[in-house]
Order: sequence, then structure tokens, then C-alpha cells
Amino acid sequence: MASLCAGVLLVVVSVPLGLAFVSYDAGGGLIKEVGLVPSLNWSIVLVFLFPGALFAALRTRRFLERTLKALPQNRMLVRRDWSQASEEDAALLVADVWRAGAPVGLFLFSIALGVGVWDYFTVVYSPLLTGELPVAPGETDFAREIDWSIAALLVDRATTDVPGVTTNLVFSTIAYVLLIGQIAYLFSFFGLLVGLAIILSGLSEGDRAVLITPDATSEDRRRGFERFTGFFMGVLAVAMLCYLACYFMRVQNLFLRTHEYGRIDQLLFNPIAASLSDKLDVPVDWESGLMTVAMTVAKLIAKALMRFLNSVFTTGDLADLQAYLGIGMILISVLLVVMALFAVLRGAAQDSRQIIEQAIADPEQATAVEAYYGLSRETIRERVKEQGMDEWPLEWPTLNTFVTYLALGLACFFFYRLALLWIALQLWQILRSWPTK
Repeated sequence: MASLCAGVLLVVVSVPLGLAFVSYDAGGGLIKEVGLVPSLNWSIVLVFLFPGALFAALRTRRFLERTLKALPQNRMLVRRDWSQASEEDAALLVADVWRAGAPVGLFLFSIALGVGVWDYFTVVYSPLLTGELPVAPGETDFAREIDWSIAALLVDRATTDVPGVTTNLVFSTIAYVLLIGQIAYLFSFFGLLVGLAIILSGLSEGDRAVLITPDATSEDRRRGFERFTGFFMGVLAVAMLCYLACYFMRVQNLFLRTHEYGRIDQLLFNPIAASLSDKLDVPVDWESGLMTVAMTVAKLIAKALMRFLNSVFTTGDLADLQAYLGIGMILISVLLVVMALFAVLRGAAQDSRQIIEQAIADPEQATAVEAYYGLSRETIRERVKEQGMDEWPLEWPTLNTFVTYLALGLACFFFYRLALLWIALQLWQILRSWPTK
């Protein structure tokens, strides 16, 4: 909530300071809009996406702790002699997760902090301190850019009112501190996920005093692992919001380094609109034979389709430092951590099922297993066998859907206009399935 309020306040304050809407003459008759409000990587990411991700991350951490501490009561944490684990065992498990995740989280936090501070000094502090634009308007620089954060240096080229250097520097510093803090915390959250993956992997390998097991008494086919659903959905929410932030940053950075469009919407929509509206220079001779007309029409359709696909499947220029270091690092971290976490948790469900099957097959342990669950060994075996237990803990998305969306997300990040087509298809699907009565 504090992060959300700070972001909203920042946008509100930017209006009287002249930073909300900044435009300048980029040369060649192009007026480029680089204000805070139309900048996707600030007005949307800073105000909505990152605060939402922070809220989801904090809520997910609390949900995970409650879920882990409740494992003994839910018959999912047992000692190696098949006696019920205690609250102390669960508390120790939670502490081990934090302990395993802390070094990774601190490492990722430090990386995010370092990259953010370096980017601030390169893009904002150094230009404002020297009083010189970091790159000439109309030219492209690998590490530097021109936007509202150095608007005070655009006095001779600005088409709007701009603040003084001191005001600009103070405001930009506050904005960067807020953004860097949000990113750094989210990176530390990824460290927590790595810690959880390490501990669960150790549990499934049997190198600890306790074991994680399915709840054979549960009527749900996930046999107790459905209790992790809230945690899974929280991780997905954080990953999705971070991905959207990465996407908007990637598009905005491309816009700042592109000298064909004055507004961000032109970069996104104009080529697609042109591909649909431009006339094709393949005349149809309607007096020719039917086969000739058909072939000509087919060529027209194929040419129109190729023009449309060329406008959608374009990566633009990826040669900017923010895309390689900042955005790329966040995106890779989100995808790798989420994929690893899901693989480990699904693996834990598989291993826990095998632990019970092996215990039931052992005459010395079978009686203890029956006593632990209060069920016959035949019932236990039936419920935890491969056909009787779902190892994927979510009802939606399914495993196949998750992998599909992951691949589609990667494609949309690089072919940035593909995301618009995907959104249009989703809206069409919603409207098509909308109840008519």
C-alpha cells in the first residue's frame, strides 16, 4: 500500500513540475513524447505493477509460512519412524527455508541494487551534473537515453515547460530510489523461492529427520498438496506482474531509441494498421480465366498476410544496456526461478508418493503407516498410486497450459507486437463465451 501511494503521489507531483508530459524536437520534424505519464515503464510499472507484485510477494510469504507450519496437522510431515511430526519440526522447517533462501536473496538483492544504482548514475545523475545531454537527439546510444528524468537539459529543444536542474534531479532521484527498492525486494523474494526449492529437494531425497508425504486421508486427488494452491497462485501472480513490468520496460526502451515514432502508441499500432490498410500492388485481371483470377487473389491474400506477419513478428533493436542487464535479468530470474520451483514441488509430490509406496511394501513399516493415516494399507496404496493421485497441485493452469503460456510469454517479450495479437485473441475469446442471457 505504501509503495502504491508513493507511486501515485509521484505521478501527481510530476504534473505541476512539468515532468508528467514532456516532449522535445528530436530532429527531422519528429516531436517525441517522453513524459512520466505516457512512459509505460514508469506510470504503469512503478504505480501499479511493482506495488501489486510486492503485495503478492508479501502475501505469498505469509501463506507459505502458515502452510508449512500446518503440515503436521495435515498429515503431510512425518518423522522417519512414521511418528507424527511436531510443531517444533515444522517451525524448524520454516527456519531452514528462510536460512537457505537468505544468501541467495541477499545475492540477488545486491545485484539488483548495483544495476539500479549504476543505471541511475549513468542515465540521470551524470548528465544532470554535467549539464549536457548524454546523447544527441536523433542518435542512439547503447547505455543512455533521453526522457523526463533529464528534461531540464531539453530547454532549447523542449516543446513543453520543463523544470530546473535541481528540481529535476531531486524528483528523478526519488523516483529511482522507489523503483530500485521495489526491484531489489522482488529479487530477494526470488531468493526465498530458491531456498524453498533447496529444502524441498532435501526432504524428497530423505536427508532430513522428517519427510514430506501426501495426505492419504484427503478426498482431493492431489492428496494434500492442494493446500499449496494459494502459494502457487501467489508465485504465479508475482511472476506475471514482473513479466508485464519487463515487457513494458522493453517496449519503452525500444521507443526511446527509435527515431520513427513520436508516441509509444505509434510504435505499437501504426505498422500493424498500415499492413491492414495499405493497398497491394497486385492488380486482378477479372477478364482472364478463372484459374488466373484465383491465383492472383491467392497471391494478394498471401502478400497481405506476409505483410501483417512481418509487422507483428519484429523484435526491433535490442541493443540497449537496459534490455540486456536490467530487463533481461529480471525476466530470466522470474522464468528460471518459477520453472525450478514448480519442477521441485511437483518432484516433491512424486517422491512423497513413492516414499509411501515403499513404506507400505516394507512389513516393518506398513503397520506404522496404517496407524499414522488410520486407513488400511490397501486404501492408502490405492490413493497414492500414480493413477490415484494428481502430482500437479493446480486446477488451473494445468501443466501443459503453464508450459504453453511460458513459451508464449517468451515469444511476446521478443516479438513485442505479438502480445497485442494475443490480447486481442483473449478478448475475443471472452466476448465469444460471454453469456447472452
